[in-house]
Amino acid sequence: MATRNTRDVQKSLFTINNNSTKPSEHSVAIKDTGISTGYSYYAFGTGMFFPGSIKDVLSSGGLGFFTSENGMTGYYVSVQTTSHLSSTADKEINIYKVVNGKKTILADSQKNASKTLTGILAGTVYKLDVNVSVTGTSNKIEVYLNSFKITATDSTSPLSKTRNVAMFSNSGKVSYDYIYAAPLTKDQYEAGVIQNVYEGKYGPKTINFLYGDKVIENKNISSGQGPWMEEFGTTAREMKQIKIKYQDRPAEPLFATVGINKLAAILGQRLTSYGAEIFVVNNSGMMIPLADGNLYSFGVVGNAIAVTGEHEYSSNELSETTMPEPVIFESAWIQREDDAKNLATWIKGQWSKQQRVVEMEVFSNPLISVGDIITINYPKNDLDGTQKFVVTRVNNSFKGGLSTSITARSIYS
Repeated sequence: MATRNTRDVQKSLFTINNNSTKPSEHSVAIKDTGISTGYSYYAFGTGMFFPGSIKDVLSSGGLGFFTSENGMTGYYVSVQTTSHLSSTADKEINIYKVVNGKKTILADSQKNASKTLTGILAGTVYKLDVNVSVTGTSNKIEVYLNSFKITATDSTSPLSKTRNVAMFSNSGKVSYDYIYAAPLTKDQYEAGVIQNVYEGKYGPKTINFLYGDKVIENKNISSGQGPWMEEFGTTAREMKQIKIKYQDRPAEPLFATVGINKLAAILGQRLTSYGAEIFVVNNSGMMIPLADGNLYSFGVVGNAIAVTGEHEYSSNELSETTMPEPVIFESAWIQREDDAKNLATWIKGQWSKQQRVVEMEVFSNPLISVGDIITINYPKNDLDGTQKFVVTRVNNSFKGGLSTSITARSIYS
């Protein structure tokens, strides 16, 4: 009878094991990220968990940065399960400074119970993110473990920047899903790289740092100057470029949105009055629908520009010395009520004065058109060339020679 070998189906992760019983011995994996060391701000991060078992729930490990090639020097953020604590004074998370194998715990912000992280369990995924501010005299370290913030500052012979990051295990087994390193600008550092555990696999700001800047600024991914990332699991990381035309155009677009779909993230968008170009990334470890017509939606939010119906403006202002007369005009160029009011006031001002209408025949002048402002010099009718008239009618005749007939109405400044 043949036997069949069976294997557990599981997600591919990078796992570090340390079975040594000596507290001073650790298992460390060093990665050369190739990032630039010419920046003053950096972000490092990983997704990790302690597999654990019924018999073994004691695990400890974490993330290192600015390490040497052999890992004997650098900063290390150590996370241990609560059951691994050696005493009541011990903490689940500590920030270490290691110099040539000598370990020193940095004083951090965990001063009292309300500011101390507790309850680290095996079998739970933890997103560990670190922001670092480097000055000439100190290195400020901000650690976020599932958005719980812990800070520490090394002002005693701070370590120099390196391109290396580390994953390590102090005891037991530690599994890693991904690891990243990113040099930051001051604006990016001040904005923070806090990952939201409810925003898909990676937080929106992390996604923007790792992918978005490359899309928007056309950075060379292989230049070594931008962010670095390595994923260990089998993950669909599709970035899709979508070009659309609005159903109702022109329009006034505001922003693109994926709705409540937290497994997709928008990296960049170029919106015009007629269409949009949008870059979307799959922010999960599986195939996902971008829009399914039901739960998930994808679109551009904005205002459609449409021709409105006729709008009537009425003025009830009367003068005791005048008879009320209706003023009606239609125009497709008047867009605001203030414009209509100003035009009605101007017309009323012209009609309230004694206007003169002139009809005359002149030598042919094809350049004259309706709306032109002209002056007439004809002293016999008290026209000295200073009065202004607006042309309301033009008629060109070709009987017995060329001639032009004009009707004009006086206007007053």
